[in-house]
Amino acid sequence: MKRIDVVKLLQVKERSVPFETKQITTPETAVRLINQTFNLEEECQEVLGIITLSTKLKVNGIHQVSRGTLNECHFSPRDIFKAAFSNNAEGIIIFHNHPSGDPTPSNHDIEGTKRLRQAGELIGISVYDHVIIGENSFASLRELGLLR
Repeated sequence: MKRIDVVKLLQVKERSVPFETKQITTPETAVRLINQTFNLEEECQEVLGIITLSTKLKVNGIHQVSRGTLNECHFSPRDIFKAAFSNNAEGIIIFHNHPSGDPTPSNHDIEGTKRLRQAGELIGISVYDHVIIGENSFASLRELGLLR
């Protein structure tokens, strides 16, 4: 007879940060939370993460998903949505930084976000935005009309 492991997934809160609101309704609010939590403007390599949201756009959690190099950060939909599932998220806001300081989305950023949006539709998790943090500025793919 073989033994099968019985497991359960536990989430451990690493820390909490004070923030003026629990609801994210604008890219500016998301950027304030991201910068307060991770200080991406100071990073010398790309960092990608997500903010997980409830049906009322309340923040369930904020996760660093991947850390890359000077000009790229590899990720898979599996990594992104694993964090979303662990927070029982209805939706997510993806974020990453551009260490160059220029938040202009690359073709890779745009195509990757479209793939994540399609994957999210299949599993019932909305991708509300992808915010790119630059030096004292940011770009929102939703506001730029690139997230449809």
